Amino acid sequence: QFPVPAVDFAGLTADLAQMKADAQANGKYFAGSGGLGYRIVLNSNDTFDLFRVNSLVSPPSGCSDGATGWGTWSIRTTAGSETFLANHQNPVNGIIFLEDHLWIEGQINTARITIAVARFPDNPATRPSITVNNNLTYTNYDGQDVVGLIAQNNFNVGLRSANNLRIDAALIAQNGRIGRYHYGSSCGTEYIRSSLTLLGMIATNQRYGFAYTDGTGYQIRNINYDAYLLYGPPPSFP
Repeated sequence: QFPVPAVDFAGLTADLAQMKADAQANGKYFAGSGGLGYRIVLNSNDTFDLFRVNSLVSPPSGCSDGATGWGTWSIRTTAGSETFLANHQNPVNGIIFLEDHLWIEGQINTARITIAVARFPDNPATRPSITVNNNLTYTNYDGQDVVGLIAQNNFNVGLRSANNLRIDAALIAQNGRIGRYHYGSSCGTEYIRSSLTLLGMIATNQRYGFAYTDGTGYQIRNINYDAYLLYGPPPSFP
């Protein structure tokens, strides 16, 4: 609808601060990783695996567009690129809070989780982002399963993302944008991807997008609102 009142994205800072406190009290809280960030793999048995990210894919020669925050946003697959830290039970209050960049994937089954990344005090130069390069899915599509992902900066889909990617989640980018950076033909075969399907919602401070007018990015984008979010949002979702 247009016109409508402006969304108070700045007010989300208070929401994130409260989520941090709730995660520390009765959820799962993780300070800085000491590396490049964390990777979480959600499991269908109400647990998640936590990894520290040590190394990212380097951009191929000529693969850059100079945008702020640009990068491959993809974890290397070589030995030592990440370190397994622990398997955790999903928190009682459903809130996971990390003060670092996050890569996330996996599948839930009758779980309700909100995952937020932010650093305090808020500094534009250190705001963390969330990246999904592999499927993040529900088992049940009747409102039993829900994931909320809240990034203080961007929500990314990286260069080495799945050719057919599915993301089941409600997404918020408080200060940045939701989408995929521009990767040209010099970036390798992954510069063109086939299809992206999103079931959930998008709340983004800046313009969103997973493809570009030069034909790069995801050729088919299926973006669907999850109506179950109306009365059954993720825990503590703003």
